[in-house]
Amino acid sequence: MNFAQFDKYYGRYLFGDHIAKLLPNVDFDDSLPTVQNLIYFHNYIATNSERQNLASLSKEKKFGAENPVIVKQMMLEALLDIIDDQNQLLSLPLANKLLVRADSFNRPKLILKMHQSMKEMDWLKCFFQNWSGFDGCSLHTDAIREKLIEYDPEYVMKTIFSKVEYKKWQEESDKIFVYRGAFESCKNGLSWTTDIEVARKFANTYIDMKNMGMSYFRAMCQLTADDLKLFIDKFTEKVSVYSIVVNKRDCIFINDRNEQEVMIPKAHLYEIEDCLE
Repeated sequence: MNFAQFDKYYGRYLFGDHIAKLLPNVDFDDSLPTVQNLIYFHNYIATNSERQNLASLSKEKKFGAENPVIVKQMMLEALLDIIDDQNQLLSLPLANKLLVRADSFNRPKLILKMHQSMKEMDWLKCFFQNWSGFDGCSLHTDAIREKLIEYDPEYVMKTIFSKVEYKKWQEESDKIFVYRGAFESCKNGLSWTTDIEVARKFANTYIDMKNMGMSYFRAMCQLTADDLKLFIDKFTEKVSVYSIVVNKRDCIFINDRNEQEVMIPKAHLYEIEDCLE
């Protein structure tokens, strides 16, 4: 069975033709254990008409109707397991399309899972092409850092980013003041900015999360209960604006959202100051 047939019978066209065309060599024989794992999620997919009467649905379909983003995320992860199990390489175009189908809070987990099935350079490109569409990265800081810290930031700027962006990196001062608005336990995270007002904006966002509580955060995203609890547990922490003086050679400049963002995989090695104390 090819993927187009599989998607028709078991995925109800969840993935679509564009995905199917990028999986020509993957075997979707439903006797394979990894394929059976993906087929299992068929039980969670509710049609539009079925969603009109939740009380009549099975436990699985009711969960799927109420949590479609979570189910889609689990299906994407199961699809990656099939690709990995058959020693197939995940192409950059396919990886990009799969990430688009995940919501922003689940993309960090997905890009980390893709690492084992992609060529090194393809994975790096995919990561930075999609970074601005990731949310909730503080849940995965250590895992992301472990992947990125082995790469020289200048190499990343030169090979992944444009010539203009690399030239700007070259012309930057050797020492840079950067800021980060965050919960205290996340102060050594990856994403910083040269604009303290941007850091203050993020700090205020986290303060709003604390004030509005779990229901507000639940409305923003669909995470598994375990991942959501990790976020909610941070609501008891102090929020502040932190700063470091960092070596340019430890920095990757990203400005997709005009936030003067600086990614620093080695931020945890610097002395971090609290700007508000």
